[in-house]
Amino acid sequence: MMKLAIHGNGQSNKIWDAFKQLSDFITPDLPGHGQGPRLEKYSLEIHAEYIASLIGEPVHLIGHSMGGHVAIRVAKLISHKIKKLTLIGMAPLSSLDEMENYFAPDERTQILFNEKITRDGSRDLSLVMQIDQSFEPLIYQMLENQDPKHRIQFVPSLMQYFQDEKAILNSLDCDIQFLVGAKDKALQLEYVLSNGVNVSVVENAGHNIMFDCPEYVLRHLE
Repeated sequence: MMKLAIHGNGQSNKIWDAFKQLSDFITPDLPGHGQGPRLEKYSLEIHAEYIASLIGEPVHLIGHSMGGHVAIRVAKLISHKIKKLTLIGMAPLSSLDEMENYFAPDERTQILFNEKITRDGSRDLSLVMQIDQSFEPLIYQMLENQDPKHRIQFVPSLMQYFQDEKAILNSLDCDIQFLVGAKDKALQLEYVLSNGVNVSVVENAGHNIMFDCPEYVLRHLE
């Protein structure tokens, strides 16, 4: 079965490099990221439509962070093609009011929503997300390659086109699994765990579990 993995905000398909050996493993860049198309407007819905257009057969859909929110919307669009859903470093939102409890209140994450980025900001973001500093040059490179319009438009578009993700998940007829890093400081773990979903907490992992525990993630992708 084909596997398609969606990266998060400010990243690219390079976050999946540890799993290149998997057969039928597709890792597209989202619009505004990496080698993805540059658009005038960005939103989770636009990302979902783009990814859905790439899927022509039954698929195990994987999403990390923002990519998980995109994956939920893809599943809504083409539910008949989604056979398994793996969501990493995120949990579903049912209302905008949940956002302040969901995301950790740390100003260092604001680089993901600012037009300009700095190397110091990239280092701070890596610390918040508990990403090994050996990966920080990659984090900075991916942020540099992101269309600044995406960072500016992300929150306004999320608020304008918000969808009840829990309701979407409840409507799906497929296997759904969540993986969250125990050391992830970008999310409020206690809230994520109380969110009414079945979450596997990965010890010794931060926000990018694929970097910290690739073998653990691999077992859930095969």
